[in-house]
Amino acid sequence: RKAIFPVKISQHINRKKGTYMQEITTLAENLFVFLFIIIIGLLIGYKKYVSKEFKDDLTFLLLKVTLPAMIFNAIARPFNGDMMKSGLYTFILALIGFTICFVVGYIFMKVFKVKEERQGIWLMGTTFSNVGFMGFPVIHAMYGENGLFLTSFVNIAFNISFYSIGVFILTMGQEQKSIDWKDMFVNNIMFAVLLGLFIYFTQISIPDFARRLVTMVGNMTTPLSMLIIGLTLSEYPLKEIFNQRLQYALSFVRLLAAPLVIILFFKGLPIEVNELMVNVLVILNAMPIAANTTLLAHEYGGDYEFAAKSTTLSTVLSLLTLPLIFLFI
Repeated sequence: RKAIFPVKISQHINRKKGTYMQEITTLAENLFVFLFIIIIGLLIGYKKYVSKEFKDDLTFLLLKVTLPAMIFNAIARPFNGDMMKSGLYTFILALIGFTICFVVGYIFMKVFKVKEERQGIWLMGTTFSNVGFMGFPVIHAMYGENGLFLTSFVNIAFNISFYSIGVFILTMGQEQKSIDWKDMFVNNIMFAVLLGLFIYFTQISIPDFARRLVTMVGNMTTPLSMLIIGLTLSEYPLKEIFNQRLQYALSFVRLLAAPLVIILFFKGLPIEVNELMVNVLVILNAMPIAANTTLLAHEYGGDYEFAAKSTTLSTVLSLLTLPLIFLFI
């Protein structure tokens, strides 16, 4: 097949003998570490050592400070034409990926005969994955700055789709509400992306102390994300999370069915796509339900409780399914 997508971007592209096992070992080891941090957050939450407001404060810190710092640090780098092309292709393929996930979700929605009042949450859950809280930390652990660079373009596609198509999906059958364009484009993460791209294209020199500062702050993102997930898990009795069939069905589509169809899509392309791009897109599409689904459901009149519990269950199960999906890439 003719390779039209850039392929000279890092040592990750040409997989050498043994690298595959190294990657899956790295994934498993990091998920194991993530699990322990989640458990710490879970125990702290169950024991009521911290207030619910503490989780909200950590979430604010992550979304407004540490995650933007991580993203900026990944993008503000020496210019590389192949990487920029890969980023643009990743953006396009991410939009295609969301479309595929929506179609898969719609088919299974009919198969499982999801009630009308839960169809919006179902389609949101199957279409959009958790790029922020889970995606960035996992990709960073596996593929470093190159992976984060591509993930930033997926995040742009996510913001555009989630706050436009997502609102439409949630309000199907209801009075259509206006899209909040501010949520889509005016936020710290998008600002970090745009500022990073500005530095990337202009190649303005960043002082070493500033680079170290941004790196140190950005490195706080992963442990904060896992603690927040653990604290979120503690908000519901475990039996309420693990005893609903429909929540398992939604997790099955989000974590297994949709990512496998994405893999088949890439394998069926008549053109060659570089390996890092494929791995990043597949892994991000195998993430649990997007955390903001619950917030959007609350704002636009969806089944808030179903969204919250489904998101929580899919997050727990993703620690088991991610290595399985990686085996098929």
